[in-house]
Amino acid sequence: MEIIYNSNRNKFIGLYGSEKFEKLYRKVNDSQAIYKLTGYTVNTGLPPTASDFIGSANTIPYVISRFNLAASVMASLIELKIWNDTVNKHRQLVSEDRLRVLAEQISARWI
Repeated sequence: MEIIYNSNRNKFIGLYGSEKFEKLYRKVNDSQAIYKLTGYTVNTGLPPTASDFIGSANTIPYVISRFNLAASVMASLIELKIWNDTVNKHRQLVSEDRLRVLAEQISARWI
């Protein structure tokens, strides 16, 4: 998952710059969407799907206002990373292989 995340992060930075990436990361990290997504997992014990990450990221006002597929995909991958770091690493709901599949399914939207 980290390889896919970093590859897409570098692609995004190459296109839009590191300041835009950092702003996007902050907006995702501070959003209600990530709190709802992690809260759902904590409450139910069920891991999100790729569609859950994509749908969640596309409720963040900053992402919606970009009208940009790259921002949507990157926001979804940021959510996956945050979810993994804050929930999955402690609860071990999905394996590294499953994280990689989730990251691939998300990033496949960005061609």
